[in-house]
Amino acid sequence: TTKRPVHWIPILAIVGAAFLLGQATAQEQGGMSTPPWMKQTDEHKRLAASVGEFDVAGELWLAPGGQPMPYQATAKRELVLGGNYLKETLHGTWQGQPFVGWLFSGYDTVRKRHFNIWMDNASPVPSIALGGEKEGQLDFVGEEPHPFTGKLTKSASTVETNEEGHTVVSMFWVQPDGTRQIHMRLTYRPRKSE
Repeated sequence: TTKRPVHWIPILAIVGAAFLLGQATAQEQGGMSTPPWMKQTDEHKRLAASVGEFDVAGELWLAPGGQPMPYQATAKRELVLGGNYLKETLHGTWQGQPFVGWLFSGYDTVRKRHFNIWMDNASPVPSIALGGEKEGQLDFVGEEPHPFTGKLTKSASTVETNEEGHTVVSMFWVQPDGTRQIHMRLTYRPRKSE
């Protein structure tokens, strides 16, 4: 007899639903409370504080040591999935074509790490990075496809607040010796209400 393949997605969905139902039932009966790892933290409050609409201006380096190209976009940040994650939608242009990107940010309470997942309409390959606080800023390290070769390349980014209170995001290629080579810097300024 031939073995029938196991379809894991329905099984995982049933297990997940049963877990959530058990949690809700226990809470209604005054029993088991929400485990600490399922609760939001101060890091989530900081994510919530960055919600809003922004004008984005910056520079893009296509080659090391070359002249930077100016870049402009708009962005909207909102909390999703019960405030567990921050979703940023960025609208701009790239090579004369509309460019749309999504950035999902969060704080993993089990791994104790910040994370970013970037996706856009220019590529079917996401960029995933993990990070933490370092010298007063968030510092992320991950991999992303190089725009010219498509080869996965080690990358890094930092998120900090400048003297004017605006958010500055800097992105780097990480060289084999560990040095960082900047390829984009973006400054987010809150949009003025009309």
